[in-house]
Amino acid sequence: MRSSLLRFTSILALFAVLAAGGLSGCTRGKQAAPTAQSTQSSSTAQPTQDASQADKSPGFPLTVVDGMKREVRLVAKPGRIVSLIPAGTEILFALGAGDRVVGVTKFCNYPAEALQKDKVGDYSNPSIEVIASLKPHLVVGDFIHPELADRLESMGFPVFLTNSQSVADTVQAIRLIGRAIGEDKAAETLASGMESRVAAIRAKVGSIPESSRPKVFHEMWNEPLMTSGPGTIMDDLIRQAGGINVAGDAKTLYPEYSLEALIAKNPDVIVYTYHNDLGKSRGNRWAGIKAVKEGRVHLLVDDLVSRPGPRIIEGLEDLAKRIHPDLFR
Repeated sequence: MRSSLLRFTSILALFAVLAAGGLSGCTRGKQAAPTAQSTQSSSTAQPTQDASQADKSPGFPLTVVDGMKREVRLVAKPGRIVSLIPAGTEILFALGAGDRVVGVTKFCNYPAEALQKDKVGDYSNPSIEVIASLKPHLVVGDFIHPELADRLESMGFPVFLTNSQSVADTVQAIRLIGRAIGEDKAAETLASGMESRVAAIRAKVGSIPESSRPKVFHEMWNEPLMTSGPGTIMDDLIRQAGGINVAGDAKTLYPEYSLEALIAKNPDVIVYTYHNDLGKSRGNRWAGIKAVKEGRVHLLVDDLVSRPGPRIIEGLEDLAKRIHPDLFR
């Protein structure tokens, strides 16, 4: 299984599927608070902004607790920001801070303006030298970057890490990032709007009893067949959309799944993303599965369901329509 996980991590890095971060350590949501050593490293680092700039930045200096329960100290409103995650890039632009973004990864492809920013490498292995050369006032990463964060903070660059594997986590991350960059109002507007759209979906599917909810299988990869287990963002999306994740009882975040087990579960709906050619991988043995027989095999837009950013709500709405077409026309 270990070799399968390592192989799959490489595949996901190629396609920039951020949910793959869970395979890097499988400790999402279980990170301890900063140790005394890491806290000291952060507090003694030389800030990249002069403290006198705080006078020009209402609300600063401030300390924000990020998604990994780390304290992030900012002396002034960040004027230069580097994003190590596509979701973070989308959040920053959605909050109106795109002009302050000076560096992104090569996978940051939305919005289009992000393509014009300097590149710091890829999601899993960004260049610390390039990041440092951009002299950021804040670096935004996620839960696979704690060691990198320690190194950057020892050099004087504050780092905010997200830890989002649900819609609620994503909304909270937007609020916290908004606070960190001095865009509280824009963040609250965006976050509350997303919460309203989630509530609209819940109003339609919330009363459906568990026994009547469609069983959904997410084909994450085809060779080997892999899916999203409990604690992943896709698991949360399926549940929020009024479905039951057939792999919700799995023991790992991204388990390999045998075809025999899939046939036994007999899902009502199968969803997959653009980089998995399900049509070629599915043979005659799939023909008896209810979702296949009834034509309920659906292609989803990968970036909308794998990136915990503002567009995750679009992915949730699309998934709800696939699972309950009678309720969402």
